[in-house]
Amino acid sequence: MQKYPTKVIFFDLYQTLLDVELSVNNPNHEIEGWDIFAKTLIKYGKEVGGLEFQKLYTKRRDDFYSSKSKEIYHHNLFNITSDVLQEDLGLKLSKGEITELIYIYRKASRGHLYLYPGVFDALSLLSKKYILSTASHTQGSFTQLELRELNIEKFFSYFVYSSDIGFRKESTEFYKHALEIVEKKAVDCLMVGDNYDVDVIVPQKLGIRGVWIKNPITSSQYPMEQEPSNTLNLENFEKLPELIEKIKLQIDENQIAVSTYNKIAHQYTAVNFDDSSNFPYVDKFLLHLRKNSQVLDVGCGPGNLVRYILSKGYEAEGIDLSEKMIEIAKEKVPKGKFTLMDMRRLDYSNGLFDGVTAIFSLIHIPSVEISAVLKEFNRVLKLGGFMLLIVQKGEADKIVNEPFDKNEEMFINFFTREKLTKFLTMEGFKIIEQTEIQTPTIHGFTKSDTIIYVIAEKVSNT
Repeated sequence: MQKYPTKVIFFDLYQTLLDVELSVNNPNHEIEGWDIFAKTLIKYGKEVGGLEFQKLYTKRRDDFYSSKSKEIYHHNLFNITSDVLQEDLGLKLSKGEITELIYIYRKASRGHLYLYPGVFDALSLLSKKYILSTASHTQGSFTQLELRELNIEKFFSYFVYSSDIGFRKESTEFYKHALEIVEKKAVDCLMVGDNYDVDVIVPQKLGIRGVWIKNPITSSQYPMEQEPSNTLNLENFEKLPELIEKIKLQIDENQIAVSTYNKIAHQYTAVNFDDSSNFPYVDKFLLHLRKNSQVLDVGCGPGNLVRYILSKGYEAEGIDLSEKMIEIAKEKVPKGKFTLMDMRRLDYSNGLFDGVTAIFSLIHIPSVEISAVLKEFNRVLKLGGFMLLIVQKGEADKIVNEPFDKNEEMFINFFTREKLTKFLTMEGFKIIEQTEIQTPTIHGFTKSDTIIYVIAEKVSNT
């Protein structure tokens, strides 16, 4: 049995695990914080007013942002405070002394601080099975002490703070650094947080799955007709371990396919790159499109279908979650555009493509995620656009031996015509043509002897 890496769970902190009254909600607390900070300096022989210190701090902070965007970068409270103390006030203190001063300021300016119900027990349980890391937009100089104060620091193996990285969570750079810190790939990680945009959408761009903690305090920022999958109401936080187990199963299933394709990429290419057996059905699909139409090939493998579609006078690009396949595609089809991307989270604008093809790629998606994938196909297709699906007929959701390498496994999800029709109709597609073909072998690696070809039209948005 193949072994897979231990998963890392990233956690946002404030309004996800911790409830805190922030100074932005009460400016008087901010002033009180700096006053108490300044008074504490007396024991070091330095007398300065709280307002004066705040002005010195604010000037240096503004200088930091003079050449940097506040929407991307994040300042470091400790570093700026240290500069004010040493360079403006001539006071050189140790790291421990500065940290103590900052925490005095923080406690005076923050208001209340406590854990949400269910958080302690959930972290305790999860820390026994996964690696936990913070991933929070905050200042590490005081947040670390707050975690210690609430007795949950012990559950975390890594601590990722925007102040230490230098990037806000609005930027994918934050999550790129987070992955480097924990030394994991995106597929081995999960992000949990209450801000749907920066805790779910942004990490998804890198392939990190997300759990949205729906906190009434912050969820009103994200009006939605339908809650996204993997949403958990804050009052049900104790159910997070159960939800993560379900997500982990899905991640593992998909990762089996990705990992195996990376290993067999060259063998697969040698056998399949010049295979034209599906081209007659591709030709039927292309008849529904005008020349120069934009086509997205999902699960493009070594790029042979993109090459064929380009040769027919259409625009085409491919995506795949296998790094090796993308490398080979770029090498063998230099005129094509190929991107490492997860079909479950397409990084394209709405209605960009005239056509979508998915040739033996949907079979590596677990049944519970098929609807979500078809929603993505629907989203990036223009209304009236067309889709070509080629799948195999048979049992759903199973792991088989990979014939290119018997020591490897492959996750496959086969379909029936009824199942496929139900999914497509539900997600805004009208089936134009659906054909089953009996064949003795399906590219040499499955036990199914039937292929299902489907051409469908997008007739409504979902």
